[in-house]
Amino acid sequence: MLWGCFSAKGPGRLIQAEFGDVIYFTAVRWLSRGATLKRFFKLRKEIAEFMQSKGQDLPQLSDTEWLCDLAFLVDLNTFLSDLNVKLQGHGKLISTLFDSVKAFQRKLQLLQGQLREGDLTHFSACKVLAGECDVLHHLCSDKNHNLMEKLQEEFHHRFSDFSDHEKSFNLFQDPFTCAPEEEPAEMQFELIDLQESSEARAAYRDKNLIEFYKGLSPSTYPALRQHVMASLFGSTYICEKTFSTMAINKSKLRSRLTDAHLHAVLRIATTEMEPDIKGIVANRRPP
Repeated sequence: MLWGCFSAKGPGRLIQAEFGDVIYFTAVRWLSRGATLKRFFKLRKEIAEFMQSKGQDLPQLSDTEWLCDLAFLVDLNTFLSDLNVKLQGHGKLISTLFDSVKAFQRKLQLLQGQLREGDLTHFSACKVLAGECDVLHHLCSDKNHNLMEKLQEEFHHRFSDFSDHEKSFNLFQDPFTCAPEEEPAEMQFELIDLQESSEARAAYRDKNLIEFYKGLSPSTYPALRQHVMASLFGSTYICEKTFSTMAINKSKLRSRLTDAHLHAVLRIATTEMEPDIKGIVANRRPP
């Protein structure tokens, strides 16, 4: 447990709290919204007591309906933040991203059904509030049911394009279980050759998807490789990372930085190869 010091007009006194302070919201970082809400909810009693000691009352923190809305918002943001984290990071394939989205949509259906039955198992903040006072009817109100339903509809609408390409993603994820006759004509013979290749099966079993497709011969599987290149990455993460690196390095204070230097910096920043520093230094030494 941490101890937060809240100094009133008189002598300061210590209030036992789970955290020492309230984190700030950063507009640039979307995930900070959920973290700020969660921290505020956990410190709501300490914040109310501190504000009262300053002569500033917060009626919202004693309003049962307002607290129910806050708890429900905290839980929804927690669910969305968890999904957001899964959709980020280097090397995320589009099939993996779509799997995460589909799993989240199924979780929403489960959560809505449990909320309808008054089951707050996965609603952590709501469960805490329900344990302190009789607010279950507020938490399971029609308003919250409608919010969950609208969230499901929004996800269905926003990711409808993904659903249209689900068959293509399945082909990318596991080309050995698809039916060649159901795929485009230019890939049918290639898929049959691939599925009957024991060497390809072994490589698929032992390597990750990127390494597996890298090992396919361009002359033997041209259409399949073209399909892979079109459906490999599901976000602009790599592009955004490259632009960020360029913006950091190419500043007005570095006037001697040429295009050749910038190209070299970007090559180093976007590659997984590690330079042989000792070898380079040894070659630069005078004889």
